Order: sequence, then C-alpha cells, then structure tokens
Amino acid sequence: MNDIAKISVPSYGGTGSAKDGLHVDVRGLTSDEMERLRASMLGGHHWVRRGDDGRLQHVPSYEELPGPVTDDQMLPFWRQPTDGETRQADMFGFDESTEAALKHASPSIYITSLCGYHYSDENYKCEAAKLTEWGFVCMRSPRDSDSGRYWEVWYLSGVWAVKGRLGEALTDSNAKTNDEKFKFVLEFLRRNASFGSLDVSMQRMAMVMD
Repeated sequence: MNDIAKISVPSYGGTGSAKDGLHVDVRGLTSDEMERLRASMLGGHHWVRRGDDGRLQHVPSYEELPGPVTDDQMLPFWRQPTDGETRQADMFGFDESTEAALKHASPSIYITSLCGYHYSDENYKCEAAKLTEWGFVCMRSPRDSDSGRYWEVWYLSGVWAVKGRLGEALTDSNAKTNDEKFKFVLEFLRRNASFGSLDVSMQRMAMVMD
C-alpha cells in the first residue's frame, strides 16, 4: 500500500457544455477503491472521502444487514396475477423413494419471493414476520454493484428448528414419525404463508467418521 500513490484530484472544472457538464479527474485509486467510488456515485452505496493517509475512506449509506422488513430497496417486480394463479400448487408429489428417504432424512425448506403475486409493503412485512417467528432465517445475496438490489431466500434447516405457532401446532398434531412431521409442516406453510415458491432439499452427502 505504501508504494501506491495517494489519491489526488489534479484537475476539475473545465468548460463543459450544459449537456456534458463539468468534470473531475481522480487519480491514485486502487481497483477496490475505484469500485467503491463508482458504486457511491452510481448506486449510492457509500459515503466517501480521502483520509489523512491519502486512501479512500468509506461508510456504507445502506444498512449492512438490514432486517427483512426495514429495507425499501427490496422490492420485487411481479405482474398482476390472472385467474387461477393466486393459489399454491404442489408441482411434484411424493414418490416411493422420497417417502422412504423422509423416514430417515432431515429435509430443509427454502422459500423465495414472499407474497408471490400479492406483494405490497404491508403484506411483505406480515409474511416476513411470520416466517421469522416460525424459525426461518432470511439469507440475502450481495447487492448488485449498479442497482443496489439483491435477492433473498428464507431457510428452515429442518423440522426440528420450527418455533412459535408452527412449533406449537406441530406439537399438538398427531404427527409422530419424521415423514409425518415434515408433511404437517409443509401443509401448515401451504395454508398459512404466501410465497412464490417453496423448495425442499434432501441431504445427499455428509461428513462421516472413519
């Protein structure tokens, strides 16, 4: 870092036209600093300045890890639903191999596109609050460097991780075996949550002891 020239502004101003505007020339940036400066100008991701050491200092202008109901930048763009698209359908049933695997495996659940076609700020807050209370964890991608947008997945590591009203309902149910408990959780989510898609992941490989 000591061998890198300090950030400088050797020229600025000029006689730009009303169309082109004025200019500023910034030199001495590293590649990472250039990306942060570009993101701050185009996407508003950072507040930046040159520090006493001649390097770029930056503070995020967005919350680093915002709660799932506090970030207005997380807005999906769905078309309006047509007749027949406003309910959740099971696209794949349980075949014999899946039934057998459910007796021993601990499947995890992934939910994407909260609210599906029924998105609104209030609906999103309601659905996010429910999934959080039931034991789901909200996982988010990095922000796009240009748009500032990201995507999210709601993750439940297994039936054993359920909490809140879902956990109470499972305890009060007649489900005894692993597969019965898992099917109960799926039916509960189908009836009580609104989402674009729900995916089930079955464990295929795991670390073993010699």
